[in-house]
Amino acid sequence: MKKLYFILAIVLVMGLLAGCYQGVVTSDMSITSVEGAGTKTIRCYIYKDGVEKPDGSGIVADTFAGDNPYFLKPMEDVVAFLNGKAPAGIVVSMEEKIDRYVLSFTYSFENVAHYNEITKSLIGDTLWAATDMSYAKIEVVEADNGKQVTFTEDIEVLKNSVRWAAEALINDTTGVYNKARAADEGLTADASATSIFIIDKFSISIGGKTETFDSKATEVTVSGFIPEPSRDTDDASKGGNVPEPVENPETGDSVVELVVYAFLLITSTTVIVYKLKRKIIN
Repeated sequence: MKKLYFILAIVLVMGLLAGCYQGVVTSDMSITSVEGAGTKTIRCYIYKDGVEKPDGSGIVADTFAGDNPYFLKPMEDVVAFLNGKAPAGIVVSMEEKIDRYVLSFTYSFENVAHYNEITKSLIGDTLWAATDMSYAKIEVVEADNGKQVTFTEDIEVLKNSVRWAAEALINDTTGVYNKARAADEGLTADASATSIFIIDKFSISIGGKTETFDSKATEVTVSGFIPEPSRDTDDASKGGNVPEPVENPETGDSVVELVVYAFLLITSTTVIVYKLKRKIIN
């Protein structure tokens, strides 16, 4: 009987999502310093009506058109709506492609603590505590001409980092998203089978090393080499060598001294010549 219920549940979910295709979420993160500074961009692909679904299960039919579409206003309005809901430090933008819209959530951070601060603001204190999430960590080991930097993160971070946007849409009261249809169909914002988004592969880069993960990964760890800054171009405050300034020709008092010496020399010469003349005449 339990097996039958499970099959019926799968059929129901497939029926709910038959005419649309869930938003596909991925991300690219780049770490550029031993402190963990960098940039992260989370992208959500929303496929247009009439294109083939990425999994080959049919054609997207009613995301934007038809009698009962999910999105009720242009995507420009969706971007404005999400920018109004986004936590501080997050910029929402959109790029339109032939088959999809690409929503991007971008943020930069100065170090791993700053990254954790912004990421937690995306997820929210309540969800963070409820899912027992942990902060990302940076480990630094000395290496020849630089440092080996290892970044470790909770696998739950990515899917929980976009829940704020998914929940804002399915609870919308401004008419941007079809809240009534989402409620009737039991849609969720948790990256499950009934969620309005799913997680695709995502990548993290350190130095020249990039690792790619998916939602089934058990660990998110990347290790890469970051070279020492060039000491020829760094300033002294960063431990570098500052080139010695090129000495300019002396000015000011030294010029005055030269003028005085020249005057005394000319005067002395004049006196000597005058005395010689008097001696010759006499």
